[in-house]
Amino acid sequence: MVVIRTNDLVPTGLRVGLLATMLVGCPADPTSLGELVGSSSDGEGSTDDELTGTISGTSAGSTASESTEDGGTALPPDVGGDGSCGIFPGDPQCPPGEKCMPWSSNGDTNWDAWNCFPVVEEPDAVGEPCEVIDGPLVGLDSCEAGAMCWDVDLETLVGTCQPFCEGSELEPTCADTARFCAIGGDASPYVCVEWCDPLAQECAVGACLPYYDWWYCQPSGDGAYGDPCLNDYSCLPGLLCTQSSAVPPGLPCEGMTSCCTEICDPSDPLGDAQCTGAGEGQTCQPWYGPGEAPAGLENVGVCALP
Repeated sequence: MVVIRTNDLVPTGLRVGLLATMLVGCPADPTSLGELVGSSSDGEGSTDDELTGTISGTSAGSTASESTEDGGTALPPDVGGDGSCGIFPGDPQCPPGEKCMPWSSNGDTNWDAWNCFPVVEEPDAVGEPCEVIDGPLVGLDSCEAGAMCWDVDLETLVGTCQPFCEGSELEPTCADTARFCAIGGDASPYVCVEWCDPLAQECAVGACLPYYDWWYCQPSGDGAYGDPCLNDYSCLPGLLCTQSSAVPPGLPCEGMTSCCTEICDPSDPLGDAQCTGAGEGQTCQPWYGPGEAPAGLENVGVCALP
């Protein structure tokens, strides 16, 4: 039995982190529950609009950007985006007073280029609250050089400064072992975000949810065990959104595409008793395949039917 999560994207609703949609192919014989991940836009998963909200790239009263034909916004040449750049050694660097940032050059809902943008006076440091200027995809924010405003709320345009990854494009790393390099796609940011322990669920806000091989704090919903869900962010902390065949029949999500089920620890002496559906055959199954788990996440599992 393989549990298919409904998406492998970042926060839904009014949060913006990585906006690129990643579709992960399904292996014929996956070895772990976390191996099959993906998203869809066919009504059974999440679409870009559902994940990011309607992003215009501008805030009320803004005059810094101009509208594009598709209703988005793009910066005029004198505001930013002066030239191509990169964050890794050997990449073109920005002049003093500017920093390299990802942005949407055509005003849509995805980053598609890197360019140099001005660093604000008295910028916010890594870990401090920050603001994006004129929208989360425009490339202008209040963070210091080497960082960008992350997990931006589309209503307040406030997020948190997070550092860019180090190393190289092929092998990006984070100097802080409490962080991992979140990569979203061709021109998506290489940002070091703090990983969390899904078994501890100690996020100050939201829940510890998966992102590729790692887990980090993201907004959560109010779906209980056995409730129907749209994605991981529909469920309460400590639960994941899986295909409905992972839970026993007779629950509220019966007949639906996806259901909330529990995260568990296969090494816990309680074993399958951690699973609400243990009496109906649910077992605590490893999330990762042998040798695939990052350090500190080896004991993550999920309750599912065999």
